[in-house]
Amino acid sequence: MASLPGASRDTGPRYGLRVSMTVRNAGSETVNAVTPSSLVVTGGAGLSLQSGPVPPGASIAVGQQQTFAWVYRTTTPGDAWFVGSASGQG
Repeated sequence: MASLPGASRDTGPRYGLRVSMTVRNAGSETVNAVTPSSLVVTGGAGLSLQSGPVPPGASIAVGQQQTFAWVYRTTTPGDAWFVGSASGQG
């Protein structure tokens, strides 16, 4: 289960924007090699990926969660929506 809270945001030029995805293991076994997908960004804002995801991967025990983060730099103001997913082996 993955979520991107606050996925819409009004951005201004040259600002840093931190986007996070929290992945929770709701299954019955540890999930290894969990990696987030690249984020799909839509909306009118111009964004440039600066870093991420951090961490690039993780193992998530039953009932636990891991947050992955990206940093974007805005190049033009506007709204931005982020969509992503995560996968792993368990």
